[in-house]
Amino acid sequence: MIRTILAALVMTMLIAATPGVAQTSVDEHGDTMSCRDEMARSEPAMNAMNDPIKKAAAMKEIGMAEESLGKNDETICMAHVYNAMNIIK
Repeated sequence: MIRTILAALVMTMLIAATPGVAQTSVDEHGDTMSCRDEMARSEPAMNAMNDPIKKAAAMKEIGMAEESLGKNDETICMAHVYNAMNIIK
């Protein structure tokens, strides 16, 4: 029980710290990109992954990003896409 609470607390802290970094994204032309744009940009790299464990983790993050986007929470969506891109790298 305590481990579950501590794990949830750690995840909340990580997500809270990430949006400041991942709230906006800028492409090579200096234009701001939406979360949906970032998900589309990550798709080819994710499809090219050979490591099934990392690919599953990245796909889980993208799934959570899509869920956040469905709730109109762009900040959390971008945090999940940012996490997915870090897994892909």
